[in-house]
Amino acid sequence: MTDLTYIDVIAADDVTPEILEIVDSIVSGWFNYDGPVDWDNFWDRLEGYDVGGKMINLGDSLNSPAMRKIKTHVRIIRKAN
Repeated sequence: MTDLTYIDVIAADDVTPEILEIVDSIVSGWFNYDGPVDWDNFWDRLEGYDVGGKMINLGDSLNSPAMRKIKTHVRIIRKAN
């Protein structure tokens, strides 16, 4: 049995271009561009992704700098479409 390892994505600087690409794929693959985003579902999907052999850990706060940066990115994507 393999132990899972995690990459912490808590600070805004932890949100790498690779993570933003994953965010883009979640938005385009799972959420339409109108209507509200189910953020709980969104965060669950994001934490399920593998980044270089590590799972994403968004921490315990729903208002971390990383989550705020990701939410802003999602809003920009949705507004552009």
